[in-house]
Amino acid sequence: MSSIVRAFLLRQLTDIECIEEALKALGKECTHTENQIIINQNLRLDLTAWGAKLNYRTEMYTTGFEINHFIEDLMKEYSKRLEEKIERLKLEEARIKEKVAFDQFSEEERRQKENGLRKERMRLEAIKRKEEAYLKKQIEQKVVAIREKAAQLGYQIKEELKGKERVIVLVQR
Repeated sequence: MSSIVRAFLLRQLTDIECIEEALKALGKECTHTENQIIINQNLRLDLTAWGAKLNYRTEMYTTGFEINHFIEDLMKEYSKRLEEKIERLKLEEARIKEKVAFDQFSEEERRQKENGLRKERMRLEAIKRKEEAYLKKQIEQKVVAIREKAAQLGYQIKEELKGKERVIVLVQR
């Protein structure tokens, strides 16, 4: 018996080029259609206006550990690729400014290319900020849900910070 698991990713994956680069870094070959990235016959990303949704078809009961591990790795690689793309654009902007000093571009060409690169960099930085805000919102919603459930079951919540991670501990009343 097969089943389909749908995972809603906490982070919005909106830059298709970065998604494909992240999948290649994970050793996953993929094909891209208009609104899907197909990784294999059992795994695909559906791209929507607000982000990405992972559909995973399995032939047996599974705990979901493997798919959760894959999602975690994909999120890390995607973030890394997005950062690299932003840095590449910053370097390209700097190179254009440097080339102008040597008169390799006309003033108009330089302005057009520089504006195009700046707009793309700003777009990617806005995507990054939007994704981080969405992630924080999702985490806060999960924390509120955990608090409510814990209160219903007679537990209290104790929060601790360990490095960058926020750890929630259930304490029996």
